[in-house]
Amino acid sequence: MPAVVVVKKIADINLIDKLTFILYTTQKPNEKILKEPDVPVDLLLRHSGQTDEARLPVKREEIYDFYDRYTNKIRQESAIGVCSSVNMRQNFFHIPMIDFHCDVSDVNLARLKDFLLYIGQKEGAILESGRSYHYYGIKLLTVEQWVEFMGKCLLLCTDAGQRYIGHSLMDGFCTLRISGKALHNYIPKVVTIL
Repeated sequence: MPAVVVVKKIADINLIDKLTFILYTTQKPNEKILKEPDVPVDLLLRHSGQTDEARLPVKREEIYDFYDRYTNKIRQESAIGVCSSVNMRQNFFHIPMIDFHCDVSDVNLARLKDFLLYIGQKEGAILESGRSYHYYGIKLLTVEQWVEFMGKCLLLCTDAGQRYIGHSLMDGFCTLRISGKALHNYIPKVVTIL
């Protein structure tokens, strides 16, 4: 099951009227530079090679049409991501999501599943993203619960992307890639259901 189907199911289950999708351009980050002791602080604060092109609110019933239309139109170096924050009944919530940074393996997948269950994520999907894993939870979180979720991922899981979490907390939302374009010519697909 591809990521777009997971996102649509989460929207259906939670009766989310609109989700925000982000079209962005990616550039491969130079991880070697980021690890140098004298790297400039402004470089450390930048998103790793991501530049937003557009943020598009999409009605729940139009998600598949949007995805089909834009995956055929975006440039090779671009991707489609889904935003975690949703506005429902004049309150903000988040879809729990995280980008893990570990190799694809049965051992790592079992570890991630154990970690997610330990922190209370009992309903969701782990997707293989090509080089690692993504996670989407079913039950929406309040802003406070989302911050706690992100904190637990940062503190308790060595496989969670620290820069991803830091940028997400600074931005006030997470983004996960759902398309197969850009540097990752692999559409994230479900490998485990919680």
